[in-house]
Amino acid sequence: PNELVLMIVQHLPATDLRSITQVSCLSKDLAAPLYLQSIGLHAEQTWLRVNAQTCLALPLYTRTTFFCVPRFLRCDLHGTGDHDLTALKIFLQFLKGVQSKPMTSVICFDAPPGLDLASLFQLVKDLGCSSFSYSSSDTEDSYTIVPLPLPGSNTSAGCNLRRLSVDSPMFFSPYVASLTLATLRDSPLTDLSLTHTGLSGIQWAALLRNVHLPLLRMLTVDIECPPDVLAEFLIPHQNVGQVWIHPGQTVFSPKLQIHSSQKLSRQTSQQIPSSRVLALSVLGGPPWYLISLLATIHSAPYIRNLSL
Repeated sequence: PNELVLMIVQHLPATDLRSITQVSCLSKDLAAPLYLQSIGLHAEQTWLRVNAQTCLALPLYTRTTFFCVPRFLRCDLHGTGDHDLTALKIFLQFLKGVQSKPMTSVICFDAPPGLDLASLFQLVKDLGCSSFSYSSSDTEDSYTIVPLPLPGSNTSAGCNLRRLSVDSPMFFSPYVASLTLATLRDSPLTDLSLTHTGLSGIQWAALLRNVHLPLLRMLTVDIECPPDVLAEFLIPHQNVGQVWIHPGQTVFSPKLQIHSSQKLSRQTSQQIPSSRVLALSVLGGPPWYLISLLATIHSAPYIRNLSL
């Protein structure tokens, strides 16, 4: 009887359980839940969490009777290799063919150097996800905020990303940078966060001058992005209501802050009368940076919250 077989397989190690899942449909149905539980693959209602130990089991999970299409996917890529990534991509391609609604959010972090992030990111875009977040390390701040579509926005576009958060220089490496720029150009983003990018001031200028995001509401950038470059980007983006300056790992000397203050007087004389960002209501960052920024874009009619 199945009950007796189940009592026996409960005492087997994970490697044996995996072998049993490949014998027959009946043995798969009996052993698969125990195997997936033993390696730590847990599907929590709409959430699915995967790591290096569970990637290879994803194809098996899709063939179980209890498989459920996740709305939120969290990928710990620490220790993953090419074979793990291949299994993960096969899983994502499978989801593309069976899901009735696009996956809402994908969070990835801690990929080893050399991992093909470009192909993984492209698959996430092809799935129609509205939120993607990548960080070099796991953090409690990697929560999911999925903005609602704005009136008039085209949600049937090829790329549906509305929230993009990148906290790593890996997405600006030679192998991924072109895809990152293409994503910024063809996505209806309302929330964009680019931190720990490793970009210099000149590179920030080249990036922001080649991107136009008419639906953008919230923006977070590294402190290495020069205030005048950020101001030039904000002026045509009148919907931006929140701007956050991420401190990063750069320690700015008092001399540089004094230089920024001296530059303030020159910027004040070069203000453009129409250079107001009227929707701006929240600013966060070092005072010397924000003062230099406001000198170019002027202040909004009022600022409800000024976080220093």
